[in-house]
Amino acid sequence: MKKLLAVVVITLAALMLVSQAYGLELIESQRFYPEYSTVGDDFTICVQIKKENTCQESTIEATYIYDMIEGDLFPLQEYIEKYYFNADDLEDTSVWCGKAVGKEEQRVDIRFQCRDHLDQFHMDTSNDHISYGYVYVNLTSKFENERLFGKHVGEILELGAYVQDSGNTDIYYSVYNVTKGIVPFIAGEKMQKIEGQYKANLTIAPESPYGFIEFNAYGPYTRGGKFIPYAAIPYKSEISVDGNTTMGSTIDLAFGIAVEYGKINGVSTELILPNWTVQKIYLDHVNTSASYTIPMLPGNYTIESTVDHTTLDGRKTIKNFYVKPYELDIDSGIKVYEQGDTVTIKVGVIDSNNTAVNLTGVGVSIQRWYPYFKQHYDDEDMSLENRYYKLTHKILENDTIGEYIVYVGARDEYGLEYYGQKSFTVNKRTRKIEFTLTPPTYDKKIESMNETSYRFTIKNTGTLIMNKININIESPEQDQYLEVKRDNLTEPLKLGNSTSFRLIIRPDEKMENKLYRKNISVTSGKTTEKITVVLDVSLTAEMMLLNKTIVTEVLKNKEHKIRITIENAGTRSLTGITANLTGSLKEYVDEITPPQEIVPNSRGYIIISLKPIENEGSYNAEVEMGGDNVTSAKAEIKLDIVEDYGSDIDTVDNKRMTMAGRLEKLINTGATGTGPIDQDLTDLQADISDMRSMYLNGQYSEAKSMLASIQSKADRIDEELIKLESSETEKCGNGICDSDSGENYFSCPADCGDVEEDCDYDGECDWDTEDCDCEDCEDEDDCIENGGGGSPILIILVIIIVVIIVAVVATSVVPDDDGQGSYAIKNHENFLVK
Repeated sequence: MKKLLAVVVITLAALMLVSQAYGLELIESQRFYPEYSTVGDDFTICVQIKKENTCQESTIEATYIYDMIEGDLFPLQEYIEKYYFNADDLEDTSVWCGKAVGKEEQRVDIRFQCRDHLDQFHMDTSNDHISYGYVYVNLTSKFENERLFGKHVGEILELGAYVQDSGNTDIYYSVYNVTKGIVPFIAGEKMQKIEGQYKANLTIAPESPYGFIEFNAYGPYTRGGKFIPYAAIPYKSEISVDGNTTMGSTIDLAFGIAVEYGKINGVSTELILPNWTVQKIYLDHVNTSASYTIPMLPGNYTIESTVDHTTLDGRKTIKNFYVKPYELDIDSGIKVYEQGDTVTIKVGVIDSNNTAVNLTGVGVSIQRWYPYFKQHYDDEDMSLENRYYKLTHKILENDTIGEYIVYVGARDEYGLEYYGQKSFTVNKRTRKIEFTLTPPTYDKKIESMNETSYRFTIKNTGTLIMNKININIESPEQDQYLEVKRDNLTEPLKLGNSTSFRLIIRPDEKMENKLYRKNISVTSGKTTEKITVVLDVSLTAEMMLLNKTIVTEVLKNKEHKIRITIENAGTRSLTGITANLTGSLKEYVDEITPPQEIVPNSRGYIIISLKPIENEGSYNAEVEMGGDNVTSAKAEIKLDIVEDYGSDIDTVDNKRMTMAGRLEKLINTGATGTGPIDQDLTDLQADISDMRSMYLNGQYSEAKSMLASIQSKADRIDEELIKLESSETEKCGNGICDSDSGENYFSCPADCGDVEEDCDYDGECDWDTEDCDCEDCEDEDDCIENGGGGSPILIILVIIIVVIIVAVVATSVVPDDDGQGSYAIKNHENFLVK
């Protein structure tokens, strides 16, 4: 009967649960985006389903009916991906949405149905009227494409909109965080109307990299709205090119990418050459670096990395660079010739390392336009030296004076052609020395005392050999700072050749902070050229204090020296150092000694000698320091005058040494209990050493704080020693020679001096001499061990008595035959009675 009742109860409970599940409300709320739709424009319908629903996901059907048209609702992530963009792994928001086109005000019916886990059918419906209007919100924001703004996380979206025939219309915008569902509101405000446009700035937050923006317009008679998605660019990527971008060079490529949200599925990189050939480059988010050897093809190169991202697919990261061809090198010798001279022309093509490459053809044409002159040379007319083609052209004695142009063409082994030109001038035949100086001027800023040098080039551009070259510094003022080194100077200097010399600059303390401007003259023959050298001197000393605050202790009536450390952090020596002291310490100053000079990056010390101070207490002072052409600096001094207690340290240390001697005497007399006192004395010695070290190092207050404790510890050890010495005195002199306490004839003659001569009284019982009569043989066992102190018969009797006792005890614990013995053991009271 009870079992039957239980079955009935369970069945009824199950039926009640099924009934309740069937009647469960599924739809929690609904909303339209935008709040006010515009006729003819899209709007979004969303419903919030209760998260605790029991629906089987595969059985859910969600639809809406609007304007007699039935449409589907989709889970939020599916809805976003269907109409807008790929949304990465949204949380389960239980939001279902669909898209419709706005009409005049009509009702929207929503139906949500499913089957639960018991396969019971459920359906819930809701409806609402959507407000509409004819105010069209036209966006002026700049899109990268239909879905994404061209901005990154943290950048500002510039929102813009306008409405037609708006009157006094206001526009508000609201932002919704898609990553948390469509409902959560994260930002919004009224847009500012500026010159007919409504504008607002929205910073993309890291926690909301993509979502929706809702615009709602409120006019005096009508309303309208717009609902658009936004998404930040989900990553920042960059391609870098490092190296010499000349034909044949090897460059380093790097691809960097920083992902803000989502994930990178892949990156493919291609290189587009100037001839539109496409090459695959193994450069992506995994292989972030690669090397590439540039082919023998000059022009514009383009690197394109196409990124496959879960939200933004196919976006390209682009890097352009230009590949230079090799360089045509033309040397036409000097620029000015005279009639009858020979022009030497060298033609070569050099790579990025200034190394000449092989050429397959060279042509040189020397021309003059008026009166017209042209002479052409092929590579057959030239000689080859180190891959340079050398041509000699003779200027006739009657050739026209003026400018001649040298046109050059060359072809390298890769088929690339190079063109260039040089010019030279032909003058009437007058021989003279001409040369150029490079550079013609030299500016040097002097900011340190370090020696520097610079090399100048002399090139013979005249028509005579420079046999003698004189170099002089014109300014006597600069002779002490400058020196010419002729370490690479070549004499004689042939036509068209170059040489060089070096100028040494040695800054000096005497140099003022100003511009030194004079010339270096270079003379050869009757020709002089000058180099202008400008030294912009900016040398300063800088006083830097390393101890701006000095706190120290000084013993009463003791002299003391205070040291202030100064570092010269400037570029000129610090001189004329002064120090002035103010405050309560001033009257005790005996002498202030500053350093005479501190060179740059070095230190010096101001020593302040103080007279003895009689009164204890704190004394303060401020020291202001200065020097030649430096900013003054200040230091603060705090001096604590402390009573000298060094004699107290000596007193307690002398007491310790005295106690150590007393302890050693007790140890030698065999006294017991000396170990703890010995350890205490060792600890006391360590404490006194620490205190004395602090005292000697000027830590007077800290050392004094230890003194009372150390004195107390010494007094306690003294008391322990007195007790131990008193105890030892009582033992010796009581009239009893006690060998157990270490007393014998030698250690305590007062008690042990009258012992019989045959008794050694050494603590060992000697049978032959003492016969167990003296103090050494008080213990019977000693007599037995040494062969005396008892007779064999007595020993045998003792053994027999012990055997009898053992036998009696053994029989008393044997149980009786009736088992009472066992009971008696269990019951000790009965056992005792028995």
